[in-house]
Amino acid sequence: MLYKCYGYVDGFLGTQFAKYGRLVARNPWKITIGSVLINVLLGFGLFRLEVESDALYLFTPLNNRASRDKAQMQQLFPETPTNFYMHTMTWFGRFGEVIIRDRNNKNILSERMFNLTGDLVDYIKEWNVTLDNGTVLNYDGVCARRQGQCVVNGESIFLPPIKHALIQGEATFPLYERVYLRDVLGNPTVADEIVSSAETIKLRFYTREDEYGKQWEQGFRKALERYESTEIEVAYAYSDSLDDEVNANIRGDTMIFVGTIALMMAFASLSTIGGNCLTDRSHLGRVGVFTAVFAIVGAFGLVSAAGMTFVSIVGVAPFLVIGVGLDDMFIMLSGLADTYHMKSLEDRIGETMRTSGMAITITSLTDLLAFSVGASSTFPAIRSFCTYTGVAILFTYINFVTFFTGCMVINEQRVMGYRHSLTCRQVKSQEELKESGAPRLVIKCCGSSQPKSRKDIENPLEKYASKTFTKIVLYEPARLLLVLLYVVYLGFSIWNALYFKEGILLEQLAAEDSHFYKHSVWNTDYYQVEMIVDFVVTEELDYANNRTMPELKNIFNNAMKHEYIVDDFVISWYDAYQLYPLFDNSSEVAFIRNLKFFLKTFEVFANDVTFNANETAIKASRFHVRTLGADEDIQFRDLMIDMRELADATFIYLEQVVVIVPQTIQNLAIAAASIMLVTLFMIPHPLMVVLVTFSVSSIMVGLIGFMQLWGLTLSSITMVDIIMCIGFSIDYSSHIVHAYMQGEGKTREDKVVSAFRIAGGPVFSGVASTFVGIFFLLFAKSYIYLTFFKVIFIVICLGLAHALVFIPVCLTILGPMQHGDKPPVSRNDSINSKLHNMGKIEIPRVTLSAPARLSLDEDMATENEAYVNYTFNSEVQENEADRSFTSA
Repeated sequence: MLYKCYGYVDGFLGTQFAKYGRLVARNPWKITIGSVLINVLLGFGLFRLEVESDALYLFTPLNNRASRDKAQMQQLFPETPTNFYMHTMTWFGRFGEVIIRDRNNKNILSERMFNLTGDLVDYIKEWNVTLDNGTVLNYDGVCARRQGQCVVNGESIFLPPIKHALIQGEATFPLYERVYLRDVLGNPTVADEIVSSAETIKLRFYTREDEYGKQWEQGFRKALERYESTEIEVAYAYSDSLDDEVNANIRGDTMIFVGTIALMMAFASLSTIGGNCLTDRSHLGRVGVFTAVFAIVGAFGLVSAAGMTFVSIVGVAPFLVIGVGLDDMFIMLSGLADTYHMKSLEDRIGETMRTSGMAITITSLTDLLAFSVGASSTFPAIRSFCTYTGVAILFTYINFVTFFTGCMVINEQRVMGYRHSLTCRQVKSQEELKESGAPRLVIKCCGSSQPKSRKDIENPLEKYASKTFTKIVLYEPARLLLVLLYVVYLGFSIWNALYFKEGILLEQLAAEDSHFYKHSVWNTDYYQVEMIVDFVVTEELDYANNRTMPELKNIFNNAMKHEYIVDDFVISWYDAYQLYPLFDNSSEVAFIRNLKFFLKTFEVFANDVTFNANETAIKASRFHVRTLGADEDIQFRDLMIDMRELADATFIYLEQVVVIVPQTIQNLAIAAASIMLVTLFMIPHPLMVVLVTFSVSSIMVGLIGFMQLWGLTLSSITMVDIIMCIGFSIDYSSHIVHAYMQGEGKTREDKVVSAFRIAGGPVFSGVASTFVGIFFLLFAKSYIYLTFFKVIFIVICLGLAHALVFIPVCLTILGPMQHGDKPPVSRNDSINSKLHNMGKIEIPRVTLSAPARLSLDEDMATENEAYVNYTFNSEVQENEADRSFTSA
């Protein structure tokens, strides 16, 4: 019954593909040219390409709680550049930052170093920047201000009393004269709360959050690029450093894509060279690369025209798409190679589409589903990447069933016309050239004959790879060893996966020779990662009521008991107001009236209180606590969860750490379920679906395990790669399974041999082409590209092992066989389907208009089976003539 179900599905879909193949065979030029024109026209949409480079936006989930909190805080507490305080900011703001250290000494707290650092500060402040409108400004013209002075965090250490105390080793740590030294001094030596030395000084120059501030940052970069000193060393960064470095790396790695195209062209040519000057298929190999390139142009143009922004991570999509395209190409060429026993070109192309068209449809659908799931992600970067790549995969499939199929027809017309693969001139057979006395070189290069079977055109890469894996799988001792190795692999992968880490270091996103990488490494080595946590009261309360503040203070007290919260640091306008001489909570009116005087006197708290429209009550207020340093993002994630249980604390930058794991699991589950449904529909046999499902699960476990071993962590970047690999990992397995179901033989081993003959070579070539496609990424500066290379390399290695080793071994043991140990008979077209009746072929009564010719094609004979070709002309329905039927 299961085989009947498979036969019906395969027969119906195969018949439709066969009809389409014949259509292309009759109109190759129209379909080929039409496909190219459509892709080129859609490519004009690239003129509307919009690039998004804000890393914080791209790698933070949309509509998350932190983003909503941030928007609400910005509305309740508008930031004022004239009363700037760092702890009241809802994001990092615009700034330029420098870290300075002594080249010759580990202690920077000396008179000489203070003078040199002061000179550097003056150099930065006096650097002139010419704006786009021609205005010339220095730092004083764009700086964020407090009490009329530019705000440079850390500059207070240059005040004579503080500077003297630091040099003499008399300053307390971490707080001295209301200066928080932990933010300024790197790797301090502290004894009895007194700092005696430090290795670095960190200064941050804040600017206004407008276009002028942004342009000054570029001038800040140029100033530091030109700065030279023999005594101090400087690392610097600015607010857009990460975005600029990531985009620069992507642009710098553009030549990698050009090199990849050239390498893929060479590989495709070499992997399709075979036969003689007539049967050589290297032109089709090169056409396969162009087919994928056309798909990228058309797909990217369409998505850009639709308004989807382009992000840097999309830059890796072409490498994947070309690899997938060549995989489809090898499958289609393998299917074509199995049709040389057929005389009609229409029948040959129809049969190719019936078998290979079905195979690439399965893999394309699974890939498309995986990317469709990713396109629904809440991460903008993942959504953009999956949309661009998914549409490109769809266009690649469409191009291969239109443009590439048309090119196959044109190439086969050349072969049938006895035209040379390079010159297209008529050629003669080697026997005819020998009889005419032609030189050996001419006979070798210009002598030809029509191919009769796949061995006449098969490339050594396909031929020997298939034979090698066949021998390994069918050798009994080797199978036992392979099973043992698989158990070891699975255990090792699970063990490593248990230690998989989350989060990403910012310096990983930049090249090692970049200014941002150097600054990030220094910042990590010399300073602890700390942050301000805001507790926001968003409802109107009567703070004069003696019961209001005790309830709020209870929240702060519980927060400061947390292991990652400083237990003696809180910025509270209310506590400071209580110490104010005019503090009055006898009534709300008196409380509000005197609070206004207090806020005018102590502007540091002015940004923490917002009054209602009538200024008769406090509309909202906020309080601040400080975290301790943490080694990993996951520790801050736990802190965020705990703080939110206490109150509505705001954590803009940690949202992705909480979302990343559940969203990855959710996307994996949805994609895997969708892919299994497609597999069940296209290959409706439960055992095969279970086998493919288990194979994909095994590959994903191995991927996670080896990613951990290779130093990769779970982040929004690697989540893209993992989701992508769901569909990618199923491709090779489904090819082998589909080939097994179509294979011929009376035993499981025979069917496995047949599956290797049909799909073994193309799968191996597909893996090789994918590796060639990503090879140059190994030399990329971009962390995104390097991560992509590592993940894809792991997946193709595991996918190859599962497709050509694990699954065939399982099929030799558990592979399904048709009732009566007879394989299902393929139906080439609608007429052949009439001849198929429960595994039995009947030749219908026909009226011959010419004598029938019986011939034995020895090249197609295998073991005790012979393929007998009946060629005849007959009057049949639709007046079709010269139709060939093949019976085993």
